[in-house]
Amino acid sequence: MKYNAFISYRHLPKDKFVAETLHKTLETFKLPRSLYNKTNRRGIDRVFRDQDELPLSSNLSDPIDAAIRDSEYLIVICTPQLRESRWCQKEIETFKALYGRERIFAVLAEGEPQDSFPEALLHEDYEEVDENGNTVIKTRYFEPLAADVRGADFKEIKKKIKDESLRLIAPMFGLNYDDLKQRHRERKMRRLITYASIIGGAILTFGIVSTSMAIAIHQQNVQIKENFAESLASESVTLFKEGNLHEAESKAKLALEYADTQASRYALDQVSGKTAAVGTHVLTEAYDVEDGIMGMMVSPNGQYIVVNSGINELNIVDTATGKVKNTKITPMAFLNSYCAFVSDSLFVYTDQKGASVLDCATGKSQKLNSIFSSVVASDAHDKFALICLETVTLYDSATLKPISEFKLSINSDCVADFSDDGNKLGVGMVLDDLYSGIAEIYDTNTGAILVSNRFEGGAPVSMCVEDDRYALTFVEVRDDSDTSINSVRMYSFDGDETHFWGEQKQMLPYVDYLDSDKDIVFTYQPGRTLLIKEGEEDPIDEVSIYGCLYSCQKVEDGYILAMTDGQILKYDPATRKCSTFVNYDVMPILQCESASVIGNDLYIHFYGASYISKYTIPQSESVSVVSDDAEEFVANLSDDILYFQDNIAEQYAYDESIVRPDEELTAMAVHSRDKEHYLCYGDGKTVRVYETGQMKPNYTLNINTGTVNYLMFSEDGEWVVVNYQNGNLELYDVNTGDCVAKLEKDFPYVLGVVKVPELDVIVVDVSMETKILDSDFNLKTTYKKTGDSMCIGFNKADNTLLIKTGNSVSAVPVN
Repeated sequence: MKYNAFISYRHLPKDKFVAETLHKTLETFKLPRSLYNKTNRRGIDRVFRDQDELPLSSNLSDPIDAAIRDSEYLIVICTPQLRESRWCQKEIETFKALYGRERIFAVLAEGEPQDSFPEALLHEDYEEVDENGNTVIKTRYFEPLAADVRGADFKEIKKKIKDESLRLIAPMFGLNYDDLKQRHRERKMRRLITYASIIGGAILTFGIVSTSMAIAIHQQNVQIKENFAESLASESVTLFKEGNLHEAESKAKLALEYADTQASRYALDQVSGKTAAVGTHVLTEAYDVEDGIMGMMVSPNGQYIVVNSGINELNIVDTATGKVKNTKITPMAFLNSYCAFVSDSLFVYTDQKGASVLDCATGKSQKLNSIFSSVVASDAHDKFALICLETVTLYDSATLKPISEFKLSINSDCVADFSDDGNKLGVGMVLDDLYSGIAEIYDTNTGAILVSNRFEGGAPVSMCVEDDRYALTFVEVRDDSDTSINSVRMYSFDGDETHFWGEQKQMLPYVDYLDSDKDIVFTYQPGRTLLIKEGEEDPIDEVSIYGCLYSCQKVEDGYILAMTDGQILKYDPATRKCSTFVNYDVMPILQCESASVIGNDLYIHFYGASYISKYTIPQSESVSVVSDDAEEFVANLSDDILYFQDNIAEQYAYDESIVRPDEELTAMAVHSRDKEHYLCYGDGKTVRVYETGQMKPNYTLNINTGTVNYLMFSEDGEWVVVNYQNGNLELYDVNTGDCVAKLEKDFPYVLGVVKVPELDVIVVDVSMETKILDSDFNLKTTYKKTGDSMCIGFNKADNTLLIKTGNSVSAVPVN
């Protein structure tokens, strides 16, 4: 077998910590000498631990499948969240089918066994013939071999792993646990005696040797470690630039283990995304939370961040001092519906005792009621509402005193929203049939009911209220199928439905902004488009996004920021124009889980990170600007300008008319700009190139050189562009499938490729730079740019690149 063990786990903070610690413990374990003859083995040679999330495919990727088949044992890190991962279930089922359950070990990291152990380890069905000769299905129940490493914090968990790992190691060597534990204790005792002897001898020696010699030797050892650490750190930085992210991370961690130098810390910060800028924002602070992060909310003035830690406790980050305070408060739900900042320092949450308010300045909390409640705050944060059972209580944020109390028509789950001016509060409730409900709008100053309308369309998911209308989003499950139909409906206060958009199975129902003058709402389809809707059948605009929209935020200058896990879009209600505010291209392996903009400061928490990054827009003058309006500029192109990059993600739109093989159902589908060709990539091995309208591919490209980051066409549609995670770039002839060029290492995250025959050059736009190549694909020059800059064209008349940053275009000379 290639591996002694395969570790299967969810990529969540606690699960990952347990997997990493156990991995290191197993590979560094050495068997006591007295047991050599029984096993003929000294230790555990290799343990496989997958460090990436698996792709959304119906099959395990080839490296994972091969590793499972080449592993002697399977170790499963068990938490209540494990059962949600179909990939971990797939790994367990694959291993169990190959080698049986006897070689599968469970490590209980969180929760109770009945909630955390996967079903495949607890029981299995089998056939048996009864006394009447009939075949019946029965169930066997099992108690898997398990190690319990649960602890209050990571420090306690690490200690338990050190002790409990012997339960897993013993059967791997064919030994009895008690015997191994006893021998392990004996070895520790012998080591202590040996160390005591060595220390005694060392003390005697140091008594003889001069103090200056001892200091010199110590300094020499420190210098050797520091030199080695800096060498490893330098290797890490080089590997990171080449796109070899996992090896770079390994080198950086090893460097820090040898010596805590500035170079080793910089290398580790770089691979974890804590050193680079995000677009025009420069990293100014990073706030670490020891127990990990499951969510964050930022106060209106940016002074406090309330963090829900990896062990589900509220932490307060004071951004002025950088200090982190653990409150030991355990919320029942850390979601916008159940907790919120209601002022610059007051945070309302719900726990098992009811709704309370936490003063971030003092760390003290005050109880508001004894019932599980929803909470919604006004945009001005001068008032907030607690919604529980059939009652809505409105509070003054400054005094925390109730202002008024409303009685709801029904007792049900609800959604709610304040109008922009805070003078109205809307609540949407669903009736028992789940197909209809009631929307009520209240005057927050008088408590009067302004609107009470019955609606049809399913269970409300979100609500947005404006001066004279409101919008609701719904999920409706039809009786005749398991399919959910999603919709967005807009109503006037007199009850008339002014707009309907829905019947989309792909659309996720979400609304977080409503323009009462133009009937515009925000909603989205996952990984596809942000839709800005008007009171018409078709959208007035479709703006491509990376990932999924998770919230919208109104900022002081009147703009709307639409947050996704891949970027932030800036929408101007006056002009109805949407532009990129920030691209999260700091680290390709990180995606944004939540973000908040306060003035010039941007707060980001990346998926899986145990820190929150604070970025600030530097106050500096812009470079020479060709146009203040990029969209106007590119609409009036001259013959001397080659326009090749408008909006990257529009090339990634799914074409629902394409019929793809099963392995490509979750694939990437890319259209050429002229719509004459498209390509599909889904099984991790091949790219299929089609002519539009044809069901069979013209040819198939074999992908064997690494993990694909992006697929695209060159601007003229002449080449298929394949960009790999390791920085390699390959160009293929669209018509023949022949490889035109293979470029290595220097092209991480390519955004566009254009050929300029008149100048005999090829322009390759990369995330943080634009490269100019000659016709033989040799590098001529490189232009460095900021994270949210994008090369949109090449001006042949004066030999300049056109760089779009925000909503302006700059001309940059190419030497």
